[in-house]
Amino acid sequence: MKISFLLLSTFIFVLFVASRGDALSQAKGYLTLYVSPSGNDSWSGRLSVPNARKTDGPFATLERAREEIRKLKKQNRLPQKGVIVYLRKGTYILAHPFQLTSEDSGSSKAPIIYQAYRGESVRIVGGKEI
Repeated sequence: MKISFLLLSTFIFVLFVASRGDALSQAKGYLTLYVSPSGNDSWSGRLSVPNARKTDGPFATLERAREEIRKLKKQNRLPQKGVIVYLRKGTYILAHPFQLTSEDSGSSKAPIIYQAYRGESVRIVGGKEI
């Protein structure tokens, strides 16, 4: 399976910013979203772990986080300082390439960042084992 340049460069960027930890999300004006293998795409994505009643928590997929950000952009509701999407530990199996376009970009003052949650290992798998 070929990995698109966009996909590869996106994940290189994710690995680069992952070393910064979650300090950016602590600043006012950021929206923090979470994705986890134990998440659910019908949840809000605003909680880092599922709540006790399992009615809200992180998203399950990168695509769902991307959709949420696109929705906020269309509604002109992106936070002043941008969005951080934290990937919680685990393996993410992609059935299709995860593509980001100009529609998914932020700005230098309001970046959209995908990164591993501080101290957690994230594996993104885009092929099938034979």
